Amino acid sequence: MSDTRSELIYDWNATPGDPPARTVGIVDETLRDGLQSPSVTQPSVADKLGLLALMAQLGVDDVNLGIPGAGSRFAEECLILAREVMERRLPLACHCAARTLPADIAPIAEISQRAGIRVGVGLFIGSSPIRRYAEGWDLPLLMLRRTRKA
Repeated sequence: MSDTRSELIYDWNATPGDPPARTVGIVDETLRDGLQSPSVTQPSVADKLGLLALMAQLGVDDVNLGIPGAGSRFAEECLILAREVMERRLPLACHCAARTLPADIAPIAEISQRAGIRVGVGLFIGSSPIRRYAEGWDLPLLMLRRTRKA
């Protein structure tokens, strides 16, 4: 056995070396996932703008502005929110959710261009067990379809 004791046992009491290169960040999904319940009333754009200001005050790092691929109203709201972040210089990184479809991704690129800030894309495959059952899909088929389109 060539392992020495110091290689096998970590001394948690030792003085740490360099601090971690990255810190933990907070991503707020309130404006997207927080509003998906059928019992939730959609807040006004003014209320959403107020939430952005509160997120900035709380130290949130990144905010999901919504899913602009859900329709023109949602795309317009995401644009308004992105412009607010840019114009008020809120210390928030922004992203939008999108299915792995070009029609969902294109509006996010347009929002980024029109707002003048970087807007990331959080991709997902709509593949809940109920949806897969109803459509007769399996996960490997979904993955194959999406990677072919990429």
